[in-house]
Amino acid sequence: MISERELARRYASIEIRNSEPNRVNTYTCDRCKYVLKTIDRHEGVTPMSLTCDCCGGTSISSFYQDKCPDKEPEKEWVVPTLEELKKYRANPAMLDHIFNGGLYLRKIKGWPGLPASMVCMDEVSEVTPEQYEAIASRISRK
Repeated sequence: MISERELARRYASIEIRNSEPNRVNTYTCDRCKYVLKTIDRHEGVTPMSLTCDCCGGTSISSFYQDKCPDKEPEKEWVVPTLEELKKYRANPAMLDHIFNGGLYLRKIKGWPGLPASMVCMDEVSEVTPEQYEAIASRISRK
């Protein structure tokens, strides 16, 4: 595990640059079709796929095509703060990702959860109340 002192030393060398405004991406789950909308706050590398917060499936990037223009971003890609990065001291892969220009995904502060008006299921035309409750309960636990 990297020491806090070494982590702070390496963190100080990261150059943080703001991303271009409104750089949004969507990730669509291959299993439940939930669409996660993200926004880049800083310049850096983001992954092509993520684990779906709703069902554990694989969410694939739209490569910055906004699949849900009426939905607000719920997570943001940032260079983590030093405090956020300390959680990953025992995770060399994550530290390597960050120290090589990768970004960290976090919930947008103040994002209220999953109101029905913000659900976008890409290929699903309607969400049943049962589907909505299942999605909302999984996300609220994150």
